[in-house]
Amino acid sequence: MAQALAKKYGLDALSAGRHAASALNPFVVKAMKEKGIDLSAERPRLLSPQIISQATLIVTLGCSFLDACPQPMVAEMRKKTVDWAWKGLRCRRMSETAETRDEIERRIVELSKRMGLL
Repeated sequence: MAQALAKKYGLDALSAGRHAASALNPFVVKAMKEKGIDLSAERPRLLSPQIISQATLIVTLGCSFLDACPQPMVAEMRKKTVDWAWKGLRCRRMSETAETRDEIERRIVELSKRMGLL
């Protein structure tokens, strides 16, 4: 959701996780379709040191990237990381998924404004 919503606002974004599932949550696909964004062909991506090293900004959702990258990269990563300290992202119902989507969108808009992009 974060990648698609960031792109909606003109940001170059890539989403990845420490533990990538084999497919997107069907509630996520449906919630994003409500916003006019089709994620049906998308697949979760595993976080890698290459993704992290190429990033200008890393936004974490209450999780750490430390175990995904070599120790020499950790100091550099911390300089470009924003942690939204967000727990409870497991969306078990459609209503929770829609709330999560809306909160992610709100935070992306806020971050974009702080960075002078919107």
